[in-house]
Amino acid sequence: MQYDYEISFLAVGHGDATLICQTAKKHAVLIDAATASPVLSALSTIAELKAIFITHWDEDHIGGMPAVIKFLTSQNNKGVTIYINRQYPETEISERFRRALDEGCEEGTIEIAMAYEEYPWQVELIEGLFIILWPHHHVGIINPKDKNLDSLVLRFEVEAVSILLGGDAKGVVWPQIKNKMLKAKILRFPHHGGRLSGSKESWSSDRLIAEVDPEYVVLSVRSNSRHHPSQEFLEARKNHTTRKFLFTSEGTIILQAESKSGAISLVGVGGKG
Repeated sequence: MQYDYEISFLAVGHGDATLICQTAKKHAVLIDAATASPVLSALSTIAELKAIFITHWDEDHIGGMPAVIKFLTSQNNKGVTIYINRQYPETEISERFRRALDEGCEEGTIEIAMAYEEYPWQVELIEGLFIILWPHHHVGIINPKDKNLDSLVLRFEVEAVSILLGGDAKGVVWPQIKNKMLKAKILRFPHHGGRLSGSKESWSSDRLIAEVDPEYVVLSVRSNSRHHPSQEFLEARKNHTTRKFLFTSEGTIILQAESKSGAISLVGVGGKG
Protein backbone atom coordinates (compact mmCIF):
# COMPACT_ATOMS: atom_id res chain seq x y z
CA MET A 1 0.00 0.00 0.00
CA GLN A 2 1.28 3.46 -0.89
CA TYR A 3 0.75 5.76 2.05
CA ASP A 4 0.56 9.40 0.99
CA TYR A 5 0.50 11.20 4.36
CA GLU A 6 2.63 10.94 7.46
CA ILE A 7 1.46 12.36 10.78
CA SER A 8 4.07 12.90 13.48
CA PHE A 9 3.04 13.66 17.05
CA LEU A 10 6.35 14.90 18.39
CA ALA A 11 7.67 14.03 21.83
CA VAL A 12 7.95 17.50 23.35
CA GLY A 13 7.26 16.65 26.98
CA HIS A 14 4.18 18.26 28.47
CA GLY A 15 3.10 20.08 25.34
CA ASP A 16 2.00 19.74 21.74
CA ALA A 17 3.63 19.71 18.33
CA THR A 18 2.16 17.88 15.34
CA LEU A 19 3.55 17.72 11.80
CA ILE A 20 1.30 16.54 8.96
CA CYS A 21 3.32 15.80 5.83
CA GLN A 22 2.25 14.94 2.29
CA THR A 23 4.88 12.35 1.51
CA ALA A 24 5.14 12.70 -2.28
CA LYS A 25 6.13 16.37 -2.23
CA LYS A 26 7.34 16.47 1.39
CA HIS A 27 5.15 19.52 1.98
CA ALA A 28 3.93 19.85 5.56
CA VAL A 29 1.81 21.79 8.03
CA LEU A 30 2.82 22.28 11.67
CA ILE A 31 0.34 22.56 14.54
CA ASP A 32 1.88 24.09 17.68
CA ALA A 33 5.51 23.92 18.78
CA ALA A 34 5.99 23.39 22.49
CA THR A 35 9.78 23.04 22.44
CA ALA A 36 12.28 23.81 19.72
CA SER A 37 14.63 20.84 19.33
CA PRO A 38 12.22 18.04 18.29
CA VAL A 39 10.30 20.43 16.02
CA LEU A 40 13.42 21.71 14.27
CA SER A 41 14.62 18.13 13.76
CA ALA A 42 11.31 17.24 12.13
CA LEU A 43 11.31 20.35 9.94
CA SER A 44 14.77 19.49 8.66
CA THR A 45 13.32 16.35 7.00
CA ILE A 46 10.71 18.10 4.85
CA ALA A 47 10.99 20.07 1.61
CA GLU A 48 8.63 22.92 2.44
CA LEU A 49 6.55 24.07 5.39
CA LYS A 50 3.31 25.44 3.97
CA ALA A 51 1.68 26.77 7.16
CA ILE A 52 1.56 26.76 10.96
CA PHE A 53 -1.51 26.73 13.20
CA ILE A 54 -1.31 27.97 16.80
CA THR A 55 -4.11 26.50 18.90
CA HIS A 56 -3.53 28.91 21.80
CA TRP A 57 -0.82 30.90 23.53
CA ASP A 58 0.18 28.71 26.47
CA GLU A 59 3.90 28.02 26.70
CA ASP A 60 3.41 24.29 26.15
CA HIS A 61 2.05 25.14 22.70
CA ILE A 62 4.17 28.11 21.60
CA GLY A 63 7.40 27.74 23.59
CA GLY A 64 9.38 26.62 20.53
CA MET A 65 7.85 29.04 18.04
CA PRO A 66 10.48 31.84 18.28
CA ALA A 67 13.14 29.27 17.37
CA VAL A 68 10.97 27.87 14.57
CA ILE A 69 10.57 31.31 12.99
CA LYS A 70 14.33 31.92 13.29
CA PHE A 71 14.97 28.54 11.62
CA LEU A 72 12.62 29.38 8.75
CA THR A 73 14.46 32.66 8.23
CA SER A 74 17.83 30.89 8.21
CA GLN A 75 16.51 28.46 5.59
CA ASN A 76 15.36 31.38 3.45
CA ASN A 77 11.71 30.37 3.65
CA LYS A 78 9.34 33.01 2.35
CA GLY A 79 5.71 33.71 3.15
CA VAL A 80 4.93 30.79 5.48
CA THR A 81 1.44 31.56 6.79
CA ILE A 82 0.96 31.36 10.55
CA TYR A 83 -2.68 31.08 11.57
CA ILE A 84 -2.70 32.45 15.09
CA ASN A 85 -5.26 32.10 17.81
CA ARG A 86 -6.97 35.42 18.60
CA GLN A 87 -5.71 35.48 22.20
CA TYR A 88 -3.09 38.03 23.24
CA PRO A 89 -2.06 37.09 26.79
CA GLU A 90 0.57 39.13 28.58
CA THR A 91 3.17 36.52 29.49
CA GLU A 92 6.91 36.31 28.94
CA ILE A 93 6.62 33.63 26.23
CA SER A 94 3.81 35.46 24.44
CA GLU A 95 5.95 38.61 24.31
CA ARG A 96 8.84 36.60 22.85
CA PHE A 97 6.47 35.03 20.34
CA ARG A 98 5.09 38.45 19.35
CA ARG A 99 8.60 39.80 18.76
CA ALA A 100 9.44 36.74 16.67
CA LEU A 101 6.27 37.26 14.63
CA ASP A 102 7.18 40.91 14.01
CA GLU A 103 10.73 40.02 12.98
CA GLY A 104 9.53 37.20 10.75
CA CYS A 105 7.08 39.49 9.00
CA GLU A 106 9.76 42.13 8.47
CA GLU A 107 12.06 39.51 6.94
CA GLY A 108 9.27 38.22 4.71
CA THR A 109 9.68 34.77 6.25
CA ILE A 110 6.11 34.57 7.51
CA GLU A 111 2.67 36.02 7.00
CA ILE A 112 0.12 36.23 9.81
CA ALA A 113 -3.52 35.31 9.35
CA MET A 114 -6.47 35.29 11.70
CA ALA A 115 -9.01 32.61 10.98
CA TYR A 116 -12.34 34.05 12.06
CA GLU A 117 -13.89 35.58 8.95
CA GLU A 118 -16.55 32.89 8.67
CA TYR A 119 -17.64 29.62 10.22
CA PRO A 120 -16.55 26.98 9.72
CA TRP A 121 -13.32 28.57 8.53
CA GLN A 122 -11.27 26.41 6.20
CA VAL A 123 -8.23 26.47 3.95
CA GLU A 124 -6.78 24.03 1.41
CA LEU A 125 -3.23 22.97 2.25
CA ILE A 126 -1.08 19.97 1.26
CA GLU A 127 -3.96 18.83 -1.00
CA GLY A 128 -6.30 18.44 1.96
CA LEU A 129 -8.63 20.66 3.95
CA PHE A 130 -7.93 22.23 7.34
CA ILE A 131 -11.09 23.32 9.16
CA ILE A 132 -11.29 25.33 12.38
CA LEU A 133 -14.29 23.97 14.28
CA TRP A 134 -13.82 26.12 17.38
CA PRO A 135 -14.05 28.91 18.40
CA HIS A 136 -17.05 30.09 16.40
CA HIS A 137 -16.33 33.43 14.75
CA HIS A 138 -19.42 35.07 16.26
CA VAL A 139 -18.61 34.03 19.83
CA GLY A 140 -16.51 36.43 21.87
CA ILE A 141 -13.65 35.17 24.00
CA ILE A 142 -15.42 33.12 26.65
CA ASN A 143 -13.07 33.78 29.53
CA PRO A 144 -9.86 35.80 28.99
CA LYS A 145 -8.37 34.22 32.12
CA ASP A 146 -8.83 30.67 30.80
CA LYS A 147 -7.16 30.38 27.40
CA ASN A 148 -8.20 26.73 27.10
CA LEU A 149 -11.83 27.73 26.55
CA ASP A 150 -10.74 29.60 23.42
CA SER A 151 -8.32 26.96 22.14
CA LEU A 152 -8.62 26.03 18.48
CA VAL A 153 -10.19 22.72 17.59
CA LEU A 154 -8.74 21.83 14.21
CA ARG A 155 -9.79 19.19 11.69
CA PHE A 156 -7.75 17.93 8.75
CA GLU A 157 -9.43 15.83 6.09
CA VAL A 158 -8.40 14.42 2.72
CA GLU A 159 -10.65 11.90 1.02
CA ALA A 160 -11.18 9.04 3.53
CA VAL A 161 -8.64 10.27 6.09
CA SER A 162 -9.57 12.62 8.93
CA ILE A 163 -7.65 13.92 11.94
CA LEU A 164 -9.10 15.89 14.86
CA LEU A 165 -6.69 17.99 16.92
CA GLY A 166 -8.28 19.09 20.16
CA GLY A 167 -5.80 21.68 21.42
CA ASP A 168 -6.65 22.23 25.07
CA ALA A 169 -10.41 22.60 24.54
CA LYS A 170 -12.42 21.80 27.66
CA GLY A 171 -15.53 19.68 27.94
CA VAL A 172 -17.96 22.58 27.63
CA VAL A 173 -16.65 23.34 24.12
CA TRP A 174 -17.40 20.01 22.45
CA PRO A 175 -21.24 20.00 22.57
CA GLN A 176 -21.14 23.27 20.59
CA ILE A 177 -19.51 21.62 17.55
CA LYS A 178 -21.61 19.74 15.01
CA ASN A 179 -21.26 16.03 15.70
CA LYS A 180 -20.69 15.06 12.07
CA MET A 181 -17.63 17.32 11.98
CA LEU A 182 -16.11 15.48 14.94
CA LYS A 183 -15.92 12.02 13.36
CA ALA A 184 -12.27 11.23 12.69
CA LYS A 185 -9.85 8.35 12.18
CA ILE A 186 -7.31 9.94 14.54
CA LEU A 187 -8.03 11.98 17.66
CA ARG A 188 -5.31 14.06 19.26
CA PHE A 189 -7.00 14.12 22.64
CA PRO A 190 -7.36 17.59 24.20
CA HIS A 191 -5.54 18.98 27.21
CA HIS A 192 -3.08 16.10 27.63
CA GLY A 193 -5.82 13.80 28.90
CA GLY A 194 -6.95 16.16 31.63
CA ARG A 195 -10.45 16.02 33.07
CA LEU A 196 -12.98 17.48 30.61
CA SER A 197 -16.28 17.40 32.45
CA GLY A 198 -16.78 20.30 34.83
CA SER A 199 -20.55 20.76 34.60
CA LYS A 200 -23.61 18.93 33.36
CA GLU A 201 -23.25 20.76 30.01
CA SER A 202 -19.72 19.41 29.55
CA TRP A 203 -18.72 16.25 27.75
CA SER A 204 -16.60 13.70 29.56
CA SER A 205 -13.58 11.94 28.08
CA ASP A 206 -15.75 8.89 27.44
CA ARG A 207 -18.38 10.94 25.59
CA LEU A 208 -15.80 12.70 23.42
CA ILE A 209 -14.11 9.47 22.37
CA ALA A 210 -17.49 7.90 21.60
CA GLU A 211 -18.59 10.87 19.48
CA VAL A 212 -15.33 11.10 17.51
CA ASP A 213 -15.19 7.32 17.10
CA PRO A 214 -11.47 7.20 16.24
CA GLU A 215 -9.23 4.27 15.43
CA TYR A 216 -6.32 5.98 17.21
CA VAL A 217 -6.34 8.20 20.29
CA VAL A 218 -3.08 10.12 20.76
CA LEU A 219 -2.19 11.70 24.06
CA SER A 220 0.55 14.30 24.35
CA VAL A 221 1.89 13.96 27.88
CA ARG A 222 5.25 13.90 29.64
CA SER A 223 6.60 10.90 31.51
CA ASN A 224 5.77 10.63 35.23
CA SER A 225 3.13 13.37 35.11
CA ARG A 226 1.19 13.59 38.37
CA HIS A 227 -1.91 15.15 36.86
CA HIS A 228 -2.19 13.73 33.33
CA PRO A 229 -3.85 11.63 32.19
CA SER A 230 -6.77 12.15 34.54
CA GLN A 231 -8.73 9.40 36.22
CA GLU A 232 -11.64 10.36 33.94
CA PHE A 233 -9.49 9.63 30.87
CA LEU A 234 -8.17 6.36 32.30
CA GLU A 235 -11.73 5.17 33.01
CA ALA A 236 -12.75 6.13 29.47
CA ARG A 237 -9.85 4.12 28.08
CA LYS A 238 -11.21 1.01 29.79
CA ASN A 239 -14.50 1.50 27.93
CA HIS A 240 -12.86 1.70 24.49
CA THR A 241 -10.71 -1.42 24.28
CA THR A 242 -11.01 -1.72 20.47
CA ARG A 243 -9.24 1.61 19.91
CA LYS A 244 -5.50 2.12 19.92
CA PHE A 245 -4.20 4.53 22.57
CA LEU A 246 -0.77 6.09 21.99
CA PHE A 247 1.26 8.30 24.34
CA THR A 248 4.07 10.71 23.43
CA SER A 249 5.64 9.99 26.83
CA GLU A 250 6.96 6.89 25.02
CA GLY A 251 8.45 9.01 22.23
CA THR A 252 7.42 10.58 18.94
CA ILE A 253 4.41 8.83 17.39
CA ILE A 254 4.42 8.42 13.61
CA LEU A 255 1.31 7.32 11.73
CA GLN A 256 0.98 6.81 7.98
CA ALA A 257 -2.28 7.29 6.11
CA GLU A 258 -3.56 6.30 2.68
CA SER A 259 -6.08 8.94 1.70
CA LYS A 260 -8.23 6.98 -0.77
CA SER A 261 -8.85 3.94 1.43
CA GLY A 262 -8.52 5.71 4.78
CA ALA A 263 -6.08 3.07 5.98
CA ILE A 264 -3.92 4.11 8.96
CA SER A 265 -0.70 2.38 9.98
CA LEU A 266 1.49 2.91 13.03
CA VAL A 267 5.11 3.30 11.93
CA GLY A 268 6.43 3.40 15.44
CA VAL A 269 6.87 5.18 18.73
CA GLY A 270 10.32 6.33 19.75
CA GLY A 271 12.99 8.95 19.37
CA LYS A 272 12.24 10.98 22.46
CA GLY A 273 12.70 14.74 22.14
